[in-house]
Amino acid sequence: MKTLLLNVDEHVRVFILKQAQQWADERYKISRKEWKKLLPKLLELWPRQLRTRSPAVSAALCEVALFSGDQIPTLFEIIPRHLCKVNQHCFIDTTSWKFKSGTIRKYSHEIADILYRILPENPYDWPYGMSDIIKILEEENKNINKNEKFTTLKRYLSTLDRI
Repeated sequence: MKTLLLNVDEHVRVFILKQAQQWADERYKISRKEWKKLLPKLLELWPRQLRTRSPAVSAALCEVALFSGDQIPTLFEIIPRHLCKVNQHCFIDTTSWKFKSGTIRKYSHEIADILYRILPENPYDWPYGMSDIIKILEEENKNINKNEKFTTLKRYLSTLDRI
């Protein structure tokens, strides 16, 4: 699998991640539990070579982790070594996150740390919807302002107000 991931292009890597995310989704109750158990193993064997990193793969890795629910802490320990900065051309599905289930509230610090890793300093280069996520993180967890990475993201975002 590692050799395959090394030798395919970015589109195939993203497709593999999206497929794994879909199989682990709650809507597929038959296979969900088995696939959720396999997600950490898939990400552990994900190649670390620079050529396998791209903004699109980073966005897909974040989505997989964010949709994993209770596995967020486990996956957020694994994926940072595979990430690079994303850009406005990347798509991170922010509309489907389970806001009502408390995912953002429960894992707000982990989410802020990952967003800090992938978002560039210029908020104009952020994928669509990321500024909304920053606001939602703050609304859901009042203590998030003590998180240094979150406050840095807020500072980046405040530059939009000055322009």
